[in-house]
Amino acid sequence: MAIIPVSTLAALEEMLQNASCHLPHACLPVLLGDRTVGHLVPEFTPFVIECLQREPIAHLHVSARGLALATVSPAQLSTSLRILAMRMRSAGLIPAWRNEEFAFYGADGHEYFRVERAAFRSLGVQSQA
Repeated sequence: MAIIPVSTLAALEEMLQNASCHLPHACLPVLLGDRTVGHLVPEFTPFVIECLQREPIAHLHVSARGLALATVSPAQLSTSLRILAMRMRSAGLIPAWRNEEFAFYGADGHEYFRVERAAFRSLGVQSQA
């Protein structure tokens, strides 16, 4: 029997999670300015709301519209998202942590932030892998 490398298993897990993702209307939108860039799954929403209320993170805010990401420099937003991702990881909400940062690019081709690859799935954001 062949042994499947860890990176292949992680990629397969990502594909399965993406294939079984929730409908966006049941999820909390992740907003960058006026654009929806992702959808936080319902299982993670209470944790993220409580986490940001208990100990706010610069440039991240939860409102009735969704999880708002401030339109600040990519470095500033990346730092804030790293903090949130680490908190989610500590709570067991981000499986398959890889210590790989991936960038989010807008339709305009500009990079808006970087965050742990595994966090992209948890935030419902598509990576450019």
